[in-house]
Amino acid sequence: MAKSDCPVELLLIEKSNGRVELGLKNNMSKPHEIQYDRLPWVLLSGGVEFHVLVDGKRIQQVHGVGRNTLVLKLGPKSSISSEVNVGYLASHYSGISIDRVSIAWEYVIPNSEIFEKHCRRFEGVLKSPPA
Repeated sequence: MAKSDCPVELLLIEKSNGRVELGLKNNMSKPHEIQYDRLPWVLLSGGVEFHVLVDGKRIQQVHGVGRNTLVLKLGPKSSISSEVNVGYLASHYSGISIDRVSIAWEYVIPNSEIFEKHCRRFEGVLKSPPA
């Protein structure tokens, strides 16, 4: 089964200059509720987690803590996204040749116990680290 067949999936579209569009798509015919601070673009509070790697070894995991009680209801067959700037990641590898750096990302769908195992976690690597 492809990720696009999952009930809820992550959208990650790289733009330029460290800008990334992050979003969620609800493939179900019923609404899906998600805690606000678990939305993918809430980068420092439980959303997408970034890992800075140099020569393939992780040097920094960037995440925060906290809980927000707000809940967003994502309608049936709908999506929501936001554009964020992940250029702040460059501070973790300043002075290191950019060709040695990679940025891995991961996102676990909240309330994912209802999903198939392969639909819970989304991960990948940015095509080019922000300069």
